[in-house]
Amino acid sequence: MAIQIALNHKTQYRYDRLVNLGPQIVRLRPAPHCRTPILSYSLKIQPGNHFLNWQQDPQANYLARLVFTKPTTEFLVEVDLVAEM
Repeated sequence: MAIQIALNHKTQYRYDRLVNLGPQIVRLRPAPHCRTPILSYSLKIQPGNHFLNWQQDPQANYLARLVFTKPTTEFLVEVDLVAEM
């Protein structure tokens, strides 16, 4: 019988005025070749007005490239993951 674990990671920045966010690279997704089975994965980004492109680096690790279209007072990255141990 396998053990399932749930992981939650949250990074949040709040600004006292509107800021323009440049392109962001988020590396918070398990690689496809990891030995631990990943049962579910979700990535939540705020503000909602962004473009997201999944890419892979030369070692086959996933990275999310985010481009924001409007100024914001908050930047939030939240990952929920369920893995089987």
